Parts: sequence; structure tokens; C-alpha cells
Amino acid sequence: MDKVSVILLNWNGLKYLEKCVESVLNQSYENIEFIIVDNGSTDGSILKIQKKYPSFKYIINKENLGFAKGMNQGIEISNGEYILLLNLDVFLDPNYVIEGLNRIKKDEKIGFIGGLEYIWKDNTLTDRLHISCGPMYLRKRMQVTSNNNFNDEQVCFGITGSFPIVRKKMLDDIFSVSGYYFDEDFETGWEDTDMRFRAFLRGWKTLYYPKIHAWHVLSASDEGKYRLTQKNSKYQVRIFRNRYFVILKDLPVEIKRWLRIYLLLAEILMVPYYLFLYPRSFLSLISAKKEYKNYKKSMIEKRKNIQKNILINLDELKKMFIEF
Repeated sequence: MDKVSVILLNWNGLKYLEKCVESVLNQSYENIEFIIVDNGSTDGSILKIQKKYPSFKYIINKENLGFAKGMNQGIEISNGEYILLLNLDVFLDPNYVIEGLNRIKKDEKIGFIGGLEYIWKDNTLTDRLHISCGPMYLRKRMQVTSNNNFNDEQVCFGITGSFPIVRKKMLDDIFSVSGYYFDEDFETGWEDTDMRFRAFLRGWKTLYYPKIHAWHVLSASDEGKYRLTQKNSKYQVRIFRNRYFVILKDLPVEIKRWLRIYLLLAEILMVPYYLFLYPRSFLSLISAKKEYKNYKKSMIEKRKNIQKNILINLDELKKMFIEF
């Protein structure tokens, strides 16, 4: 029986962490290694879990190192052939792991698999779909979107980043090319999109599989503020900046040329949109451009390794872009 490493990243998750852990322990699949990475929590959540479950593997950071670095720490000490990357505000269906594994094993080129995402609200597991539910594709202005086809299994660009099951061989493959799993320069935001690009370019598939499901809180880490313009300025800067990182690092030259009109139009339209409707976000956009310039040289170096190791026909990538 293949081992599954569940890596749960915690940061001040007192409200949800215990329920999330219980949903992992209640899985019908037995061979699970549980790793909890704590990013400098100050609410007592990790102490409570450590006391209750001393046999888990723990990594305790003194400060919040961001999603990318925290997850990398967990991946580095994991022993599973498959890894479940888990947010603290997720409640898994008891058969999520076993049914996900049964499907991913049928095709050795599936690198990611994930399913339906319902809303967990006020301690209730609802039957309402989460805003980020569904198979994910790309807009030509470079933004991830769902095609709203929730019922059909399909190969797509991405699935929810809150509870994907990933194949360790895929992670090792992209590591061999780039030297990292998640890019830690991203900190939090778009780090999963960057990983999806790198995996896609190496020929790995992402499968949306609606026969498996879980529940997820709407932006539990930021008091339910799930729209970018509602987030704090620091978060907004990272999101804007990291989008530029992905465009620079991951888009092959042919795809950049194909998208150039859409990217230019998006760049022009963002200025009046944020300036007049969301002035605070406009300031974040300006700051993001400045930060992007500081990282540009290192991102170009990372790009070289990614682009010289592409294994797919780029027409396959074009199929992932579905709208402006």
C-alpha cells in the first residue's frame, strides 16, 4: 500500500485546525504520514495539537515563512509516494484520499488530482460550492479562472490549491529542473500557479475529479476577505508582483508572442481600473512593479532552466487559455 504524506500548514489556525486534523485521521485510507508545519503561530493552536497528537511529525518555525517555504519544509521530510498539500481550514470527506489515489494510479502522467470544493461556514459543512471550485484554466490576460463545469472529470490547468493530491515523482521531476518544489520567492500567492506551469511544461497532467470532495472556509486566514481588493496591502503587492513573476519565468517565448496583445491590453486597463475604483490597490500595484524589478534578474536565471527543459508541444498549453 502506497504511503500518502499529508502536509498541513498552520498559522494561527485555532478555530479550524482540530477539525481539519480529525478529518485526516478519519480517512478510510490507512497508510498516512501526518506532517504539520507551523509558521510561527501565536494563538496556542500548535501547542494544543502537539499535546493531543505527539506522534505526528512537526516542524515549528519561529516566524511566518510563507506558504511556499513552509510547504517545501514538509515535502523535504516526507516519505510518501503521494503528497496531500493541505490548508488548515479544510475538512476532507472520509474517502477523499482512497478515491483520489485509485484514480491517479490509473494514469502515471497525472501529477495533480483534486475534486469538488464546498463551503465550510459557521462550523457547518454546507452543500454550496466554494468560489474557487472547479477545474481551473487561464485567461489570456494571465489570471487563473474556472470554466464552471463542475460535473465532468477533465484534464485542466489546475485544481484547488487547498487540498490537492500530488505525485512525488512529479515533484521530484520539477525539482530536478529548477532546484526547488515551490518557489520561495513567491512567499504566498501564485506559488501554486508557478508550480502548475513548471509541471505542465514537463508533460504532467492535472485532473479535476468531481467524485472526490472536501469543504473549505472562505479565506479563513484573512477574516473571510476573499476578493483581492479586500485584502491588506502587503498581500495585494505579493499577488500583483507574483503574477509578473509567472509571466516572466514560465511563459515560453512562443506563448508570450501569442498573448502579447492581451497582456498589453491588461497592463493598460489595470491602471484606470484600480486608480479610480480601488485607489489602495493601485498603490499596491505600483509597489509590486518596483519589487518585481528587484527580483527580475534572479527570475530570468530561473527562467533559463525551465525553458530549456520543456517536454510538450506548446499547442497543448494554448488550449488551457479559454478567455480574455
